[in-house]
Amino acid sequence: MTRLRKSISPGTFGRAVFSQLLGMKASHKRLLKMLFDAVSLAAAFHLALALSTESFTYSAHWHVWGVMAGVAAVGLLVFLNGRLYASMGAERDVDILRVSGMGALVSAGMLLGLTAFVPVNIPLGAAVIYLALALCLTGGVRVAVRAIFCDHQVRAKERVLIYGAGDAGRQLLAALRERGEHAPVGFLDDDALLHGARIGGLEVFNPAEIGHAAGVTQADAVFLALPSATRARRKRILDLLEPYDLRVQTVPDINDILSGQAPISQVRAVKAEDLLGRDPIAPDPELMAATIRGRSVMVTGAGGSIGSELCRQILKQAPARLVLLDQSEFALYEIERALRDHGGDCELVAKLGSVSDDSRVATLLARFDVNTVFHCAAYKHVPLVENNVIAAVRNNTLGTLALAREAVKAGVSSFILVSTDKAVRPSSVMGATKRLAELTCHALGATQTRTRFTVVRFGNVLDSSGSVLPLFRQQVEQGGPVTVTHPDVTRYFMTLGEAAQLVIQASALSDGEGVYVLDMGDPIKVVDLACRMVRLAGMRPYLKDSMTRGDIEIEFNGLREGEKLHEELLIGETASPTRHPRIMSEAAVAPEWTAMEALLARIEGACKSGDASGVVKMLADDVIGYDPDALSGPAVVKMDLRSGARARTGASRTGTRPAE
Repeated sequence: MTRLRKSISPGTFGRAVFSQLLGMKASHKRLLKMLFDAVSLAAAFHLALALSTESFTYSAHWHVWGVMAGVAAVGLLVFLNGRLYASMGAERDVDILRVSGMGALVSAGMLLGLTAFVPVNIPLGAAVIYLALALCLTGGVRVAVRAIFCDHQVRAKERVLIYGAGDAGRQLLAALRERGEHAPVGFLDDDALLHGARIGGLEVFNPAEIGHAAGVTQADAVFLALPSATRARRKRILDLLEPYDLRVQTVPDINDILSGQAPISQVRAVKAEDLLGRDPIAPDPELMAATIRGRSVMVTGAGGSIGSELCRQILKQAPARLVLLDQSEFALYEIERALRDHGGDCELVAKLGSVSDDSRVATLLARFDVNTVFHCAAYKHVPLVENNVIAAVRNNTLGTLALAREAVKAGVSSFILVSTDKAVRPSSVMGATKRLAELTCHALGATQTRTRFTVVRFGNVLDSSGSVLPLFRQQVEQGGPVTVTHPDVTRYFMTLGEAAQLVIQASALSDGEGVYVLDMGDPIKVVDLACRMVRLAGMRPYLKDSMTRGDIEIEFNGLREGEKLHEELLIGETASPTRHPRIMSEAAVAPEWTAMEALLARIEGACKSGDASGVVKMLADDVIGYDPDALSGPAVVKMDLRSGARARTGASRTGTRPAE
């Protein structure tokens, strides 16, 4: 027993008891608080009588007990009305003292009023003494307990400002207090009428004065309780918060909350699309359904990032059948499992296989009577493809050829090739293989009218496999460094859902000629994106050689083999608008099929003989435009998608392609 007393100090023991009390049910805690206040008011009453008369004889008169009950009851009613017991009631010391003071004052007045109706002479000074004692025993004790225990707990937790004082913010406040993992310390809200007000005992601050609010509350993080806010508004808020060392998280989207997929209390990292700040345009139902509804649809590379999202969007358009083709068993298993519960009346078919296997492809197209093919299967990681030339050509180019040929033979109505901005004046093997795939579709499409070929070209997709966003997030979580290839490198970015919807709508707009280019907004400087992710994690980025220090280092490791400083979306100078405001059409001249077929045959022969250098030389054919040395010179071309303006800037890259 002695050893136990030594191991547990009074302060530690008290905090342990207090933690147990905090863990009680809310209803039990309210009853306990009311019981404490009732005893405190009764004790204040008797002590006031004893001190004013210097005697305890008043306790023998039953009238005195009646007065005491009335005084205590009035005090408790005032406390209830002042929300002293509510979970979102008075939480600040000043509010506790205000409500306690009001209860003590009103009950002291009741004491004076009742003395006129009882036969016992109660001195006037008793009411004054009672007022002081009641305030000390109810409000004073609460403030003292908070100072000893609660403030210690708040300091030990992450202090959170809640952005949004509406219903979502209030629900989040209640959830955070119930869970006890964070300490809410204030609100931020754009509504000027709320500035300076208190909600749940917390002050509402003007977001424009975020520096002041963070300093006063000593906040560590900001939780965005804005489930229905547009991306543009979220972007403005993130821009406002970014300069401060505050970790930023958000509640789920309103659709996830309403559908029951996520509770409002499930705060999570800011979504990648919030960093873009570009609101999506609602998809056109007619365009979405045109090549899908009631049809048999095949998606190649169905387990990949783009392919899997396309499958989800296609399934919403009620196809008769959806055939999933992928050569990765695990990826195919994952997407089939994800879609199985949402398929409705659609027949869902998961098939293993490679698009390069023409007999396998022919069998599937015929067996499932495929009407529409979305061809996403490709090797896309630029540096990896640089070191695996033959595998990339077989998959990206010869695979497209095999699939396209069999699609024509099977009478497929629509064939949609998902391409990339890296196919424009390609400097990488990956870009060259995709450009050759584009040309193959153009040439083959010009030889017949049965199958309509569509090429859809866009840039990087946020949070897709191989995207910089997941890499940056992982590097920040590990404490850095965050690696960027070059301080001036820029990329086009688009969200996964928007890209998939636009690809589907482009397939409906297609006339079988040209290339459809997705408007991806302005290119984004990758280093700015990296710095923003660091700041939104509540840390400061810094460069290795800079004079200022921070928490996470931004490290530049040089452009890798095949990478450009700036990507482009157009091969020509201009693009024509279409019915959809974010889909443009670029004219394309289809090469002669006989010349294209001969080039593909030579490339296929080099692949079979393992001649990687020969394949690379053939990819440099003028019609493809592949230039592996495009970045070793002084300039690289950057094109604005909408204006067609060109700028030139220098860059260098690291690495050389090893022999395959």
